[in-house]
Amino acid sequence: MIQLKNNPILILSAVILSVFISDLRAQNTTVLSIESGGTMVDQTNLVIIQPMRKPQNIPAYPNKTFPSGTKIRTPGSTTIHIGANGNEQIITPNTLHQVIIDSNGEKHQTISGKVLHYIYYHPKDYSYKVTGNREIKKGYVTPDKTVFSVEVNNNDSRYETIKGQITAFEQVNVKVKEVSKNNASKKSRPITTTKSQIISEGQPAYVITNEIDDLFFDSYEQARSQILNQLSSYDDDGQNADNNLAIGELYLDDGNPTDAITYFNKALNYYNKMDFEEMSIAETYLLMAEAYLMSGNNSDKETHAQKAINIILPLLRINELDYEYAYNDGDSYLAEDIAFDLFYNYDYLGWAYELLGYIDKANDFYDEADNLPVSGYEN
Repeated sequence: MIQLKNNPILILSAVILSVFISDLRAQNTTVLSIESGGTMVDQTNLVIIQPMRKPQNIPAYPNKTFPSGTKIRTPGSTTIHIGANGNEQIITPNTLHQVIIDSNGEKHQTISGKVLHYIYYHPKDYSYKVTGNREIKKGYVTPDKTVFSVEVNNNDSRYETIKGQITAFEQVNVKVKEVSKNNASKKSRPITTTKSQIISEGQPAYVITNEIDDLFFDSYEQARSQILNQLSSYDDDGQNADNNLAIGELYLDDGNPTDAITYFNKALNYYNKMDFEEMSIAETYLLMAEAYLMSGNNSDKETHAQKAINIILPLLRINELDYEYAYNDGDSYLAEDIAFDLFYNYDYLGWAYELLGYIDKANDFYDEADNLPVSGYEN
């Protein structure tokens, strides 16, 4: 994969396929109150980006609801208090924030700006996660009666606990001294896992920069062993999905496609239980296609590569339209946010067509990814 310079790997799409929309309508976020210039007001205009819909500037007022997956962009003088499931988020001025609510819990992504979180309700079987910047692997598992803030700028994500305790998961690259036996794709796609950090009230703010640390191992077996230990440490679908995917990739690079497929299927089982994980599912299909290619099973290779294409193409069409809208509207933060999604749409389509043997078509998509105006990426 083309490595984003000083940026973690993003596998998060802003949109979902229409088949899921009706199921998500009941999962709403509600506007609790609105402040403008320090004064409570009855209404304001927000830039709203809903799944499968063009971004729009619409009036917002207390008790107005938005479906799961909505991104909210606050204007320069306005603070929005929103809530769901008894918890509250305060979105400060000039902030772009997304809320996802499904049967597994809540996921809040601050793309730029600052959000304050008040967690009053967090049962054991219901997850509350927060991510900063452009990827999902910096997350929080937060107990109830906890207050913390997330502040994101172009260079880092800053987390501070005001009351209680949170756990941060930071992405790291897995580097193995052994030579990879996987030559199925010409792109270098790094394997990643996470490390955790507990942050308690009274401690200084914890800053996670966009530079990704490297975790070195002498062998693939050693790397798999450590990540397997993480599987038993966290009872969380997202962490389990990512860790199973990483173990599968380690088996693949170790020249063992059969065991790799076993762990890719485990990762799929977790991803399929979560909303807005289409690009993660597509990536898993492409890795499975590589595994089948390595094992000489061309039929299943083609089937899984095509499954990935079928997922990505609808997302690509919508992201292209959304990007054009944001660019023409002069919203640089939103445009760059969508450009990151487009980057992976193009890159993964190039990967898929490369696996299918359509090299010219693959290179066309790789070139589209390279030519996107996304700050700080390199081959």
